[in-house]
Amino acid sequence: MHYTNIDQWLAKMRNLASKRDIDFTYKSYIYHQEEVEKMIHEIIETQTDCFFQYRMKSIKEEQLDDHYSGYSVMIEATRGKTRINLKLDISNNTLIYPNSLDYDLESFIDKEPIHIQTYPVENIIAEKYETTMDRGEFNTRMRDLLDIYFLFEENFHIIDKKILAETI
Repeated sequence: MHYTNIDQWLAKMRNLASKRDIDFTYKSYIYHQEEVEKMIHEIIETQTDCFFQYRMKSIKEEQLDDHYSGYSVMIEATRGKTRINLKLDISNNTLIYPNSLDYDLESFIDKEPIHIQTYPVENIIAEKYETTMDRGEFNTRMRDLLDIYFLFEENFHIIDKKILAETI
C-alpha cells in the first residue's frame, strides 16, 4: 500500500498499534500466581448487574528475566454470542516514578466514577523505551516504537522533560 504523506502512514500505524490489554502493577507486595488467580476469581465472581459474564481462560507467568516476575491473565467476556477476550498484564513491584496519580474514569454504563491510580505519562514512556532497548536488535515489534511516538506526541504539553530523563 502506498501512502502519499506521513500523516496517512501514522494514522494507519495508530490503528495497527492499538491493542486490547490492561496493565496492572502491585506496588508494595509480591504476589504469587495462586494469589493472583484467587483475586481474579473473586473479582469476576462478584455478583453485579454487569452486562457481560466473565471467566478466566488462563494465567501464565511472564517477565521471567526480571527479579520479580509478573503474570498474563486472559479473561473472556461473553454476552449471548458475543465474545471479547481481555488480556491483563500484571507486574509485581514495578517502580512508579515519581509517584502514581489518582484518576477518575467515567463508567459508560452507570456514569459513576471509577477511581484508579495510574502511572505518570513519563513513567509509561520510560517503560516502553526500556522494553525497546532491552530487546535491542531482536525487537521486531514496531508497536513499541509507535507507542513511544504517540504517547510523546499526544502528551507533549504535559510531559515534564526532567522527570522523563530521570525516569529513563
